[in-house]
Order: sequence, then C-alpha cells, then structure tokens
Amino acid sequence: MAYSYSVSINDPSSFEKDTALLTVVRAAASEWSRYISGFGSLDIQIDVGPTTRANASVATAVNLSFDNSISLVELGTVNELRTGIDSNGVMPDLTINVDPDFLQTLWFDPTKLTAIPSDKVDGLSVFMHEIGHGLGFLGYRSPIDGRLAGYETPWDRLITLNIDGSATFNGAYASAIYGNLVPITTLQNGEQYNHLGNDVAESAGHDLMNGVAFYYGQRYSISDLDLAILKDIGLSISAIVGDDSYLSNGSEGRSSTLILRVSEDAYQGDPHFTVTVDGKQVGGTLTTSASHAAGQTQDITLTGNFGSGDRALAVKIIDNADNGWGNDRNVYVQQVTLHGQT
Repeated sequence: MAYSYSVSINDPSSFEKDTALLTVVRAAASEWSRYISGFGSLDIQIDVGPTTRANASVATAVNLSFDNSISLVELGTVNELRTGIDSNGVMPDLTINVDPDFLQTLWFDPTKLTAIPSDKVDGLSVFMHEIGHGLGFLGYRSPIDGRLAGYETPWDRLITLNIDGSATFNGAYASAIYGNLVPITTLQNGEQYNHLGNDVAESAGHDLMNGVAFYYGQRYSISDLDLAILKDIGLSISAIVGDDSYLSNGSEGRSSTLILRVSEDAYQGDPHFTVTVDGKQVGGTLTTSASHAAGQTQDITLTGNFGSGDRALAVKIIDNADNGWGNDRNVYVQQVTLHGQT
C-alpha cells in the first residue's frame, strides 16, 4: 500500500502563499507515495526561514549494525516506512527548510497542468527532490573528500570512491536500470555525495535527484532510476514509472552483486587496485583505507552480469610497494561473496 503522510508548516514570516506552499508539498509527497509502499506515517514539516534555497533534514537515525568502527544507520523516515515504528513520536520525521527569498522564485502548481514561466523554478519538482532526500538519498560522507567518520547509511555503503576523484553508486537495481554504475555528484557545489550526476551531458544530470542544476521553466519527475536506488537501500517499490519489469518483479537476472571484504597496508598513501571477473574489469580503479594491522575491513560492492556457476576472479594492485617491513603497500582480500554465496 502507498505510505501515509502529513504536512505542516512553520512560517514566522507568514508568506502570502503559505496555502499554495502546503498544497504543493502535499502533492510532492503524494507523487512519491504512488510508487513506494510502507508502514507508519511520514510527518513532514516545512520550516520557512533563512537558509540556502531549500534543504531537507531527518529527525532521527536508527542503528542497524556495527562493523569495523563503522555504524550502519538507517534514516528514521526509511526505518518507519519499513517497520511502522516511529522513532521520534509526534515530532516531524522530515523537515524541509526553505528560504523566504527562494520561495519567491517558485511556481506553485500541484496539478502539473500549467506552463511554468521562464523566470520560475517548479516548486513541485523542488519539494519532490527534498522529500527524495528524506526517503534515502542522504548520508554522512564528508563534503570535502567523501570519506566516512564513524557512521554510514545504506546510501553511503553503496557508494564507491574512485581513484580519479569520482564516485559511483553500485546498487544492483540502480546499475541495471542505468546500464552502468551511477555517477554521484562530486562537484564542490554543496550537493556532493548526496545527489546524482556531474554534468548535464549525463542522463543522471537531468534526474530529479541531480546535483547539477534545476532549470527555470522546467519540470522534473520521479524516474525508475530514483526508485531503483530506493529499492537498493531497502524501501519497498509498489509501482514503476516506465515498463522495466526488472525493477517491478525484483528479478536478479540482469545483474548480480559481488562483494569483496578487503583491507590494506598503507605506505605513502593507500593502495589502488582493479577487479576482474572472467578477465573483464568490473568497476573502475578501487581503493581502501581499512587498516589490516588494526583489524579493520571494508566491503567493496560491485555489480555486473556475472552469470551462474564458478567464475575466475582476480584482484590486481596497481601501485604495489615492497620496501621491507613497515614500508609495504598491500591489499588483502578476506572474503568474497557472489550470488549471495560467500
């Protein structure tokens, strides 16, 4: 069933279009509920006040597991939709902060029937985007370099930082829909590591959840890629935008997941390595910062069409150093999981 939701507003400035604002945010929540099923009720509050355009924050996070100095936590919003447990009671689950000046640039049409003026940004698209963050497009990575510091969300866990400075989302459903690993925003524009795409030349750069640009006079819609990402991080998808049966029936026939549990010896920097399956490289150039000496490990998740049966797996370090004890740069593979088998 579609998830339930409520929307309230806190506006000390008494914006003249508060009623229109409430209506369009309710419409944005309704758009997502067409595709996502869940328990509980997503309580959304709009806070109007000085901020950077519009942004979303989630009230709570729920610990799921602890592994090698990293806690896996789930956004309270996602956890409530999955379990029906409201971890913060009557308080808002999701707060959308919006600047009064930015509100003046928005076009309020919940019906999507009117043409958006060339000097206005579609408000429905903006608030669908912000609710999308509350549904799972949100993590704890450093905006400077993407590293984690003690916590990660399922969104974070499925992101790989590549040697060239890029980042990719490696969820099996999303990779199958996109046809490749999904580019994550790394532009130093305030959107990094919580959005898709880095250029409008990429299809991800036009997605509702893109971190490149929201153009005046243009509407953005929920895509099957957005839904696939939310499915990868644990939400239940009840409908699809297009006709991709892979997303709707949950089949793993088009893509499967390979998980390597690795650690390192660092020397003048972390090691970099590649992975091949049956002689074909999977993913880009990879790295790890999990210290072997400290007993740490890191799970690297890769996706591809690996087929069934035994496969030939190879891990090749590309900047090995062997300068005696304490001056080595190595990669250790502790565990391999393919098709759910370890």
